[in-house]
Amino acid sequence: MKTDKGLTLIEVLVAVAILAAAMMSVFSITTRCLLEIRRTKHRTLATQYAQMMIEMIASSPHNIVQYHGLGTANDPPLDNPVRDDVLHWKAVVETFPVPAAGSIRVVEGGHARTVTVNLAYEDSDSTTTATLVLKLPRPPGWASSPSP
Repeated sequence: MKTDKGLTLIEVLVAVAILAAAMMSVFSITTRCLLEIRRTKHRTLATQYAQMMIEMIASSPHNIVQYHGLGTANDPPLDNPVRDDVLHWKAVVETFPVPAAGSIRVVEGGHARTVTVNLAYEDSDSTTTATLVLKLPRPPGWASSPSP
């Protein structure tokens, strides 16, 4: 009786094919996880940057209508009292890991003002926007200004 010890070439090839398929699955999952981690990081940063501007607006001593139409694409006019806030926000947004742009919209209606801060950034395959909305009561005694 002859006893063969070892593996045949076919057995080795089947084992290598199974191992290769398993490794490809692991690499695919790892790549997808890294992509999702990066997207989550960008979403978190965008939300934090938009929140920072919302907090600046909410704590500003100036009429919040001064923020309407401003953003990171252009510098605010020199005579705008909220210029420093917007320039600071612009400098922070420029540190975003991918190209990003922010915008501010203020709408007056009834007894409240609605502030919308958008931060759009390039995701791997599209543009994603983080949007935060804040409703503030109109301060008593402030004259009504036209809705922008």
